[in-house]
Amino acid sequence: MKKHGPMSAAAVLLAGIISLAVLLFEGYSPPTLPVEKTGAPPKGIEYSHKPPVGNASTETGIAKTPKDPPEKPVIINGLVELKALDDSFVIDLKYAGRDNFTGEKIYTLNKCIIHQNTAAKLIKANNDFKQLGYRIKIFDAYRPYSAQKKLWDAARDKTYLASPQRGSKHNRGAAVDITLVDNDGKELAMPSGFDEFTERAHINYRNCPDEQIKNRELLANIMLKHGFKRISTEWWHFEDTDAMKYPLLDIPFEAF
Repeated sequence: MKKHGPMSAAAVLLAGIISLAVLLFEGYSPPTLPVEKTGAPPKGIEYSHKPPVGNASTETGIAKTPKDPPEKPVIINGLVELKALDDSFVIDLKYAGRDNFTGEKIYTLNKCIIHQNTAAKLIKANNDFKQLGYRIKIFDAYRPYSAQKKLWDAARDKTYLASPQRGSKHNRGAAVDITLVDNDGKELAMPSGFDEFTERAHINYRNCPDEQIKNRELLANIMLKHGFKRISTEWWHFEDTDAMKYPLLDIPFEAF
């Protein structure tokens, strides 16, 4: 048998060392390091799926951005702006402009203020009208006591106005002057215009087209159903049956 030379023996030895090193490396397991149980990812790393913000659906997992809670309306002595409770009314306060019997601007703002209890009744009436394709248009509601005196002084015929000595239901925020409009905002035909201080404004006036009488009585019937009453001289005027429970007030519109 031929013997290996010194270099051949060295090569064999080197091969053996290499084989032993490979076997040792393949069986090596690194030591287990302690894990912090903080529930947070290591610094500089973000989870690929973040929990949703807000109210999430349990079925879809889709986040819903929470809505801001509605602002509470300003209520002073029971008075509140109607728009803060229901914005479906048409507001056209005649005394906030010059389109009234005085020809002067009496109110500082076109802001419909009303007693909150009267508003609740009015909203119910308006909901009934909406079922028929109409809405309430408001010519007047709360009237500051100081404005009552201005109207009294300006009126030639005092028959149609409440004396400042006893005040008006309007001064209590418990009376409204209204008509009806259709879905296009057009006023329904009535026997007279607003603040027309003639017999045509009286609720028993009948020397007019049947359509006007029908519209006038439709307005009245639903308002009476929801806790209002009429006066004989103005088809547009309705008073809360609880009006005398509320005080006479002189709060400016700017307070709301």
